[in-house]
Amino acid sequence: MFSVMCELHYMRVQSKHTLLTVTLGAGLALGFALLAGCQMPTAYKPAAEYPSFPPLRHAVKAVFGENGNDHGGDLPGRGMQFVKAFHDLGIDLTRIEFKWAIAEPQRGTYDWSEHDRLIGFLNQRGIEPMLMLYCAPTWAMRGTPEDEQLFIERGEQNLHSVVWPRREYLPDFERFCETAARRYRGRARLFEFWNEPDGMAGPTVYHDRSGKAVDVRYGGDAKEYTLWLRHMYAAVKRGNPDAVVAAGSLCVHDTRFIEAMYAAGCRDRCDAISLHPYAGDGINVEWIRQCRAVMTRHGDWAKPVWLSEFGWNLGGEYDEKGGRWPDSAIRQAQIITSTAPVIQSLPYITHAFWFTLNDWNTGQTGIDPVGTHRFGLLDMSGRRRPAFAALRDAALKTPVLPRTAEMPLPQVVPPAGPIDLASESHLKLTLTCCDPSPFFCPDRSDVRPQPGSLAFDAPGGTGGPHAAPVTWSSSGRGRPDGKVAWTAFDARADVIVPIGPAAGARLLPNTYEAVASFGYGPQTHFPVTLPALARFADRLPKVDGGFEDWPPDWSIRDGQMKAEFAWTKAHLFFACAVRDPHHQQPHQGKDIWKGDCIQIAFDPLRDAVRGSQYDVNDSEYALALTQAGPVIWRFICPPDGYVGHAVDAQVAVQRADDETHYELAIPWAEVGVSDPAPGRLVGVAIAACDWQDQERTVHRFGDGIIGQKQPYRFASVRLVQNSSR
Repeated sequence: MFSVMCELHYMRVQSKHTLLTVTLGAGLALGFALLAGCQMPTAYKPAAEYPSFPPLRHAVKAVFGENGNDHGGDLPGRGMQFVKAFHDLGIDLTRIEFKWAIAEPQRGTYDWSEHDRLIGFLNQRGIEPMLMLYCAPTWAMRGTPEDEQLFIERGEQNLHSVVWPRREYLPDFERFCETAARRYRGRARLFEFWNEPDGMAGPTVYHDRSGKAVDVRYGGDAKEYTLWLRHMYAAVKRGNPDAVVAAGSLCVHDTRFIEAMYAAGCRDRCDAISLHPYAGDGINVEWIRQCRAVMTRHGDWAKPVWLSEFGWNLGGEYDEKGGRWPDSAIRQAQIITSTAPVIQSLPYITHAFWFTLNDWNTGQTGIDPVGTHRFGLLDMSGRRRPAFAALRDAALKTPVLPRTAEMPLPQVVPPAGPIDLASESHLKLTLTCCDPSPFFCPDRSDVRPQPGSLAFDAPGGTGGPHAAPVTWSSSGRGRPDGKVAWTAFDARADVIVPIGPAAGARLLPNTYEAVASFGYGPQTHFPVTLPALARFADRLPKVDGGFEDWPPDWSIRDGQMKAEFAWTKAHLFFACAVRDPHHQQPHQGKDIWKGDCIQIAFDPLRDAVRGSQYDVNDSEYALALTQAGPVIWRFICPPDGYVGHAVDAQVAVQRADDETHYELAIPWAEVGVSDPAPGRLVGVAIAACDWQDQERTVHRFGDGIIGQKQPYRFASVRLVQNSSR
């Protein structure tokens, strides 16, 4: 089996002779493959037992309707032209929009006529539809009916249709999905959920205190996406147990969203992952591989990848006078020819939906001033571009053979959610190992797994790394010598490690970086937090910018910042001092983040997942001393909240010598906590921003507030009755 070596390094830590405590639920897992050159017998990796995938299936997205839509199209005319093109290409699969809004325009009343029309048309002509399910009815959308006006003013009217539904309509959504899957059983087996939720789809609309829509945040809420996915998947499977559901439809070329999907529980709620790997001269192969690495790290090495959308807006128009296509159209054909074998070479890609069969006009309604999109193999008149022949040849040359995928290196899966230390006594990790033995690790008596070890590292030469022996145990098949043979799927091992002395400095509340690895596998980084303690305030602190009500020894310190929290049943109190000889804050309102200020964000349920941005319960504020006086401004709020001046909060900011003093009393209701009590954890991130001309220095408690919004990296505050640990 494996010789396992784990390392944990904590950055920005000062430690004394103590131990750390934390439990990582079933959050660490292994992806498995062999390192090139690793000395392991060939018999341990039988190629026949590597994950096998079916032959690559080519598909083409056709635009059957007007303005980029699939509904309302001229099927007897243009539709038949498209059918002939499909047959000539040798392709019998297409991706079509399947909108909840069209099927259930009024709650409880279904109208399947438009979906019946297109799906029936395709079925009768030997073309299989993949149903891309999205688009909530107006009655189920978040926000107000007037929100669409903001999208119209921005020239993005079409994006209003993909605002997320309200959660109270989950039962309606499930009923729609189950009914649709049952209705089209035998006529449509492939499904995909939503379109590009990490990009412009799934926008969150923000309102001011009067209820007017004033801003939109696009994409990023992977937790919300996964919640609806899980309900969609279960409902579709009830309606059609043979259905195949793809998740993701991702378009932003990083791995944060897919990481968050897995952390939120998508692994057992989808049958494939779909990606949109657009690139200028091909496809983004590196991103595809990175997404695949996330999948395998979570034990999903046998799950296929669909490329559900990719193409090139290069078609150009035919030169009737010169009798030739422009160079851009020829280049489009060349890209198709060179890209097809690249897709074939990635064995886990089972479906490739080329975008698109035909051009379409989006300039008619003013939504898109660009006018005609020229992604098509056919131009607006139906003339076949060189790309048509290129795709036909590529499809004909695709081998009709199953393909075998490589296995990944062993790797620790990062925990799904934040890790908060329960005390300063020891570090406890519960490791979960996805079983590699069915692939290349048969149970052999001569395989001797070795015990792992952990290391603790204090930076700055304050004691160096502190290795400690680790005892492995397992709920799977153990060995008499106490070592673990990872032979049971999802076997678990508890690891307890003491932290050695390091120059006598105490460990301060904050978020520290951990690095875990299995010796020859890749490193996995994740945060571990020592919470700050918020004492119960027997006497209410005065919010006046003075610190007479606060203890002299503040527990939160970073650079020139120190801070402290306190609480009552009604409010959370915050005090912060920043040493700054030159105060610079010329801004007002939503722009105060551009000057000296405190940015503070809350994850009230401490329920962030790795990779996610702000979700439906998170909020973010800024406190500043402006020329008009102290200000608190809310930038991010729950969907039913408001952005702008947080009038229910009390704030005081004043200058004292070369320091700026901030004090805040904010109602728990504003933060999103309904039941404050001793022991409660609240996710918090603080960024003290000190601007000097155009340069900004940031002092932090936690991370994930400046730049990319990552509440998974927040620090935390634990409510206590008194300040003793």
